[in-house]
Amino acid sequence: MIWQEWTMFSDAALLINYNYSKHIPETIDMVMDLYRPWFKDVFIYTDSKDPVITIPGHVIHFTDQWHGAFSCGVISDFAARYPIENYSGVFFIMDDCLLNISLLNSMDDNKVIYDYLGSTALGPLREKKGWHWDYVHDLYPQWGIGACTKVLNDPRFTTLGGRDLFANSSGDYVYIPRKYLAQYAKFCELFYDHRVWLEIAIASCLAQCSIEDDFNTFEQVFLWNTDKEILRELIDVAYINERIKSTLLFHPVRFSRNKMRFNQAAGLMERL
Repeated sequence: MIWQEWTMFSDAALLINYNYSKHIPETIDMVMDLYRPWFKDVFIYTDSKDPVITIPGHVIHFTDQWHGAFSCGVISDFAARYPIENYSGVFFIMDDCLLNISLLNSMDDNKVIYDYLGSTALGPLREKKGWHWDYVHDLYPQWGIGACTKVLNDPRFTTLGGRDLFANSSGDYVYIPRKYLAQYAKFCELFYDHRVWLEIAIASCLAQCSIEDDFNTFEQVFLWNTDKEILRELIDVAYINERIKSTLLFHPVRFSRNKMRFNQAAGLMERL
């Protein structure tokens, strides 16, 4: 794998979240091999209600996140466990989110890495409707508007400087530089405590931190419901080779149970 003596994110932490702990033994050595040279530390998280996984040589953290639905709590848990001031920032990704390490040095570690994708404008909660805002689930019937209403009414929201601005976008990744990290982690804790759906929580916590234009510019590829949806299960080498020179993030690309997929993708990045 690629080894770098110094990278733009050499002082940052990488948090990799597995929605299902059963996939950890299948890929943990591969992902650690790929990402560890690029970050100061790499931390593995998964759902505490899944079977407990113990792997020699690896520390695995567990949070109650209902298979990723409330994984904003991973960021707040990390901030509670570790001295975040020792890191230039925190990069959070899901285990099926392929981070193109060959482009990391083109990013500014003092700026946010995230994209609202134009899926929704920042706006007050009363304007939100549809999608997961109104979604009703047997176990968590209020993970959208209902949960965010609880956030608004929580005294901590005012104390933290919260604003009635909410959004929804990707919940599969975010990079928060140190200057925003303490406040962002506090909002993640608040949104987690009220069980806000991750794609609302990750985006809305950024809105609460008054981060309007301090973002890196980058490309990403989301493979749901596209003609390349096969990439979720099998790497299309030609497609990734075409996009990898300009694309920072691919999601979802599932490496579980197939090391060849992972090695193909990593090899493409290594040749750049």
